[in-house]
Amino acid sequence: MKVLFVWSGLSGYMGDCWRALAGAPGVELKVSVDVRSGLAGGSFDATDVMRDLDWSDRLPPDGWTPDIVFTVGWHNALCRAAATRRWGESVRKVCCFDMP
Repeated sequence: MKVLFVWSGLSGYMGDCWRALAGAPGVELKVSVDVRSGLAGGSFDATDVMRDLDWSDRLPPDGWTPDIVFTVGWHNALCRAAATRRWGESVRKVCCFDMP
C-alpha cells in the first residue's frame, strides 16, 4: 500500500510514528512536510526528525500515485494542494487534525 502523509510543522513523535509505519510489510511511505510553516511545537531539526524516511517539502511528482493521502487540514498551501490534487478516483483522502 502506498501512503502519503502531508503535514505542517515537525514533531519528533510523528517522525517516530512514520518510521514505524514505513517498517510495516507492504507499506511504501512518503511524507511531505511544510518545514517552513513554523507550526511545530518547538525547534526541530528536519534532518534528524525525518531520518530514514522518504520525505520532501513538496508533493511527490505526478508519476507516483498513493493509495491513501493523509493531510492535516487545509490551513497551508501544501495541505490544500494535497487535498485538491486530482489523484484519481481510487485514491482515498483522509483529513486528520493534530497539533503538529
